[in-house]
Amino acid sequence: MEAAIVAALRGHDVTLWEKEDKLGGSLIPGAVPAFKNDLASLKNYLENQVKEVGVKVELLKEATPQLIKGMNPDELIIAAGAIPIALDCPGASNDNVITSVDALLGNKKVGDKVVVIGGGEVGCEIAVWLAQQGKGVTVVEILQDVLSGTIFINRMMLQKMLAEAGITVLTGTTICEIKSTEVIVQNDNGQQALQADTVILAVGLEKRGALLDSLEGELPSIHVIGDCVEPREIRSAIWEAYRTASVI
Repeated sequence: MEAAIVAALRGHDVTLWEKEDKLGGSLIPGAVPAFKNDLASLKNYLENQVKEVGVKVELLKEATPQLIKGMNPDELIIAAGAIPIALDCPGASNDNVITSVDALLGNKKVGDKVVVIGGGEVGCEIAVWLAQQGKGVTVVEILQDVLSGTIFINRMMLQKMLAEAGITVLTGTTICEIKSTEVIVQNDNGQQALQADTVILAVGLEKRGALLDSLEGELPSIHVIGDCVEPREIRSAIWEAYRTASVI
């Protein structure tokens, strides 16, 4: 949306394709917890600006190489985002295993006993959100600490929220197997079973690069921005979008 807004303000005829039925991308699930509602304000602001500057929006329109080449744009900006990294362990495809997005959007029911795999910012935020609903939550992180790489002030705030919510945090812990009612983990204390009605995967994202790969050399000018370059925080994605659209 930011790239479309800036390009339109600079006089370009801009069309924005979105494969879902609404704009917002990762801002939609990201804004679900009450303590993240500032993201909802950002999403609404960007949507309003898209309308104000006259960007043509086409929803439920998935960009394929054929459609893009048929349109033959002078400039193409790919902001296709990222996809969740799959967990490679026995039981990872069980019915009780869901993604963080499915949990936040209510696409799949979350039970009363939850194991969140991944102690990054997303995993910890979901853990707090679920604990605030009265669910028993355990966060499992393979590294020796949670929130690695998180901005200091955000890390301190989330650590405080984890403690206040009574969330169990296991660091330096690997997943051995996911079963229908428990998760088998291993750490310095040996192997143990964690009770779990639902297992939420929050082990990170990987860029969605297939579209770019299929268009290499097919169009005169292609720009790639946001998480499909490298998954990062929203601030970096918006700045990259602004900078890219400013020089077209």
